[in-house]
Amino acid sequence: MATFLIVTVMWIIPSELGIQFSLENKLRLVLIIFLITAMLPVLSIFIMKLTKGISSFNMMMRQDRVVPFFFVAVYYSLAAYLLTAKISLGSLFDTLMLTVAFLVIMAALITAFWKVSVHSLGTAGILGFLIGMNYNSPDSLFYWPIFIWFLITGFTMSSRLYLNAHHPSEVWVGATLGFVFCFLSILVFV
Repeated sequence: MATFLIVTVMWIIPSELGIQFSLENKLRLVLIIFLITAMLPVLSIFIMKLTKGISSFNMMMRQDRVVPFFFVAVYYSLAAYLLTAKISLGSLFDTLMLTVAFLVIMAALITAFWKVSVHSLGTAGILGFLIGMNYNSPDSLFYWPIFIWFLITGFTMSSRLYLNAHHPSEVWVGATLGFVFCFLSILVFV
């Protein structure tokens, strides 16, 4: 979620960040975010599978998701800390990173008791961020990114149901939490 979000903002609507980045610095930032929020979680899950900490990579059972989600929550919190406290890039960027970390922590806590669709939470969260930024800056060129992420969110939610990975309530709760928290974080903090 974090990598897709930052790529969307930095390449499609960079004026919203209020900071000009060289291509080299954009790539460095995306690489840092990708390594911490995508590669470390994948590596951790792979190690958990090898050591029989989880029964499958699909993590269809809620019990298989609890420990990996807490690892992912730690990685996202680390990314948010490093990129907001150590290298603050402005209120919008800080809000994006802190909200994403908060959502991952919330998903990990919810997963301890109930299975929620994190795919729906993430894609709807990006949509919430974009609609919130569009609300704050109606003159911006958000229509195509919003349309594209609306389609991605719909396809993601549909695929989770089609694959029987989730029940409709798990998909809708994930999407609602992601959208509402991300939308409101932009309205309140930016």
